[in-house]
Amino acid sequence: MTTIYFHGEAAASETLLATLATNEAAVFGDLPGLCVLAPTIAADALANATCVLAPYSPRAIRWLADFAGAALAPSVDVIDSRQSETLPAARATPEAIAAVADMIDALDPPGDWRPWYPVLDRELCTACGQCVSFCLFGVYRKDGETVQVVEPTKCKNNCPACARACPQKAIIFPKCDERGIDGYPGNASAEGGKKLAGSILDQLRARTGSAAVPPEIAERLKHIDPDTSTGGEQ
Repeated sequence: MTTIYFHGEAAASETLLATLATNEAAVFGDLPGLCVLAPTIAADALANATCVLAPYSPRAIRWLADFAGAALAPSVDVIDSRQSETLPAARATPEAIAAVADMIDALDPPGDWRPWYPVLDRELCTACGQCVSFCLFGVYRKDGETVQVVEPTKCKNNCPACARACPQKAIIFPKCDERGIDGYPGNASAEGGKKLAGSILDQLRARTGSAAVPPEIAERLKHIDPDTSTGGEQ
């Protein structure tokens, strides 16, 4: 069994460290970051894995693998490393646990960019292109009958607006903590959408120095909150 662990922003628990020590797991840096900055490393690690652990939903992990160009076989165990109840039972010596902890601490520190960006669930995406026209930052591009995430580093940190607008719920933000957007079943609340729309409006107004918002952007924000008040054109 080849166990691969991708360390993210969540702290590694004692249970996780024991699991990694017992299974002699290979330890890598944050999966979303590797998929963009070193996709070959991520793909090679995933291609040889029979068990993948990372602090994201299993659905997010699988579509991150797809984004990196490595399709995981259905037989691969994909586990959210934050959930101790899903980890294989393991007992390891304090020395072995400390060695794994040191291995994680020795990973290259992340750069200035926080790897916040969307991945697409290809089983749900119909390539309608709504995310392409909705995104303010050019993250997506439509190529024929498919939509691609082509500029992940341009995604606005902590903004999952396009996931709210997707009619198929095919957009996942691995680092998001909202059910339905993080890859777990569930739907984002309408109230959360209104807060997000208001936040985007505030940022745009601060940037332009105007209370008015361009009509094409106002139309996009209505996908989040139909009652959004943009102030009209001036």
